Amino acid sequence: MKTRYAAHIIMAVRYRDPPQDTIPLYENVVLVEAETGEEAERAAEEYGRAEAADPDPSFRWGDRPAYWEFAGVRKLIEFRESMPEFDGDPVLARTEMTYSQMRVRSEDDLKKLVEGEPVEVVYEE
Repeated sequence: MKTRYAAHIIMAVRYRDPPQDTIPLYENVVLVEAETGEEAERAAEEYGRAEAADPDPSFRWGDRPAYWEFAGVRKLIEFRESMPEFDGDPVLARTEMTYSQMRVRSEDDLKKLVEGEPVEVVYEE
């Protein structure tokens, strides 16, 4: 039986030209279904890589040319309650449910965030 998970996927903004003083990022919460937590992790990673796979050459962050980079899956949260009205609906699988926009100061802070370690973030939206 498949279980639903909320996958917290970190997508970082990378500038095409240095410097990169801070790292803007989104934490996208995506619904995935899987038999196991490991399968859910793989599905979430696949989703994140797919989001970053086709960079838009016109994408800008502020006034700077940029692109999205998949940084990792921060966490998976298993849904405890069944939602029978949605059972088997393929439209909901891999649907982004919500997001948060924030930024960190360094590559080290980004890594800590993805690994679920304490880190200072600036929450923007």
